[in-house]
Amino acid sequence: MGRTDKRFCNSTCRTHYHNEKNKHGQVMLRTGLNKIKRNYSILKALVESGSKPLVTRIELDALGFSLGYGCNFLILSKGKTRCYCGEYFYEVLNNGSVRIGKESITEW
Repeated sequence: MGRTDKRFCNSTCRTHYHNEKNKHGQVMLRTGLNKIKRNYSILKALVESGSKPLVTRIELDALGFSLGYGCNFLILSKGKTRCYCGEYFYEVLNNGSVRIGKESITEW
């Protein structure tokens, strides 16, 4: 028979209800994480290929890079912001170019 205050007929109905309810937030999270992963792989490929440390925004856009997506942001002197994706970073300069590089990760 079951409880009188039971909301769902079985666990499948309950799971479906909660999945539908939380779908929008999961899609947004997944989209953001995918952009961070893509940025990481682009930075890794550029740095490890030995390319120049300065690239243009147009070059990054052509590769599918999304400025503003990263794991960590550091505000440097003179108001510059460095964005980290793992051990790789990018920094947008005043002339429109982007400086990329790799910092070694050390234990604290």
